[in-house]
Amino acid sequence: MSFVFVSHANADKAKIKPIVDALIKAGMKVWLDKPQHMGYSKKEIDAQFYRLRAGEDWEKNIHLGLQQAAAVVVCWSQHALEANRGVWHSEAAIAAYQGKIAPCRIDDIDLNLLPLYQRNHAEDLRSDQAATYATNLACFIDDVRDIIKRQTETQARDRTEQPNSIDPFIPYLVNRDEQENPVIRALQTVRDKPGVKPIMIMGPENECLNEFLERLENYTIPKHAGKTRWEVFRPNWPGTTPVSKFKETFQESVGEKIDAFDIGTIDSIREKLASFKAPVALFTCFGMTGWCPQNVNRIRAWSSFWVELAKSGTHELRAVPVLCIQMPAADPGWQDCPDIVIPETRLKCRDVFREIKRLSVQKPGFFPWLSARNAPSATQEPVRITPILHPILPNHGWDWLIEHKPKLGAPLSKRADAALKEMFAANERKMGVSMKLFAAEMAGVLTQANGLTAAQS
Repeated sequence: MSFVFVSHANADKAKIKPIVDALIKAGMKVWLDKPQHMGYSKKEIDAQFYRLRAGEDWEKNIHLGLQQAAAVVVCWSQHALEANRGVWHSEAAIAAYQGKIAPCRIDDIDLNLLPLYQRNHAEDLRSDQAATYATNLACFIDDVRDIIKRQTETQARDRTEQPNSIDPFIPYLVNRDEQENPVIRALQTVRDKPGVKPIMIMGPENECLNEFLERLENYTIPKHAGKTRWEVFRPNWPGTTPVSKFKETFQESVGEKIDAFDIGTIDSIREKLASFKAPVALFTCFGMTGWCPQNVNRIRAWSSFWVELAKSGTHELRAVPVLCIQMPAADPGWQDCPDIVIPETRLKCRDVFREIKRLSVQKPGFFPWLSARNAPSATQEPVRITPILHPILPNHGWDWLIEHKPKLGAPLSKRADAALKEMFAANERKMGVSMKLFAAEMAGVLTQANGLTAAQS
């Protein structure tokens, strides 16, 4: 039987009871964590609710409820915003992605504080709005009914249509929001308001930085570009070039990759970038192995190049340069940065990371343009440093399975579910597993769908 998952802050149970009553009256069964705390009798709970039971794994059951629900009612309130509960906000994000979210606000909140995907429309179900409450609630219930109908039809189609082939890159599409979102926001910003917005991303080798860039280029950017064509290029990092020649050499690499008329002049590069009339992402990578102090000066030269390029005069540039630094592999368990020795040096990753962050004198996560004569104008942005690519936690794995279940189909999803349970049971849950291990385990599941053996892959 189809049911509605109700996502809410525990302190709001009294406020959401009229909504739950209306769902039940409309013939819908409801998934609610503790309906007994809202005054429902044992008989009513058995007949009308799915719920958490004593001794059950609450996190797993919440994810299963989200996965199986035909609609998810999300009740935004001051308690919800103040709680800052990652799991609860994840419920809303999953429902929105799957197209089965029905958001509402149940008290006075600043709508600008809601996640971007919920700002378009959240039904006004504030109980103190007596003049409109009944009408708004009736319309809301109709909207939920329409979502259930649409999702039920989709689920029926999924049961009869098994995928012929699964994209082998799917395991790498697990949660990377902290690194992915800044790149997308920067591209969307320069699309609407020309500019240059550099970003720096770092990650251990076993967190698969190269695959993350492939994800950005082939999956994330096309998904968010819509009808806008976004260009992607990969200039080389001239790591062996003396610092005095670095900017000139890097400029030539950029010019060559974008096919500028004269790679030796910055004006020609400006003109070529401006000619795209669309956002341009430029990915450049290098590794920490053999790190030397001159690399910090090369980063200065890299940032200085983009500052100079941004002073384009008559040219409107829409560029997002992304500098990616690959750290040595690190076992899960680290917090802000792995505390491991860099090969071919006596330095630790944490010390190098601190050295880079010391370039920042203003906001955490940023470092300014590093030369007074190249200081940005009011319209130019500093380089944004994202959090380091992190290990995959259990909730990331379950979210991944929920998101891709329609592509995997029911039998393959069951095998993936079993693989996830085994993988995380063998590790400290709080520490998670590396992306490399996660992708390898899930790839083993996917080969079954593609008719391959592990040896063939």
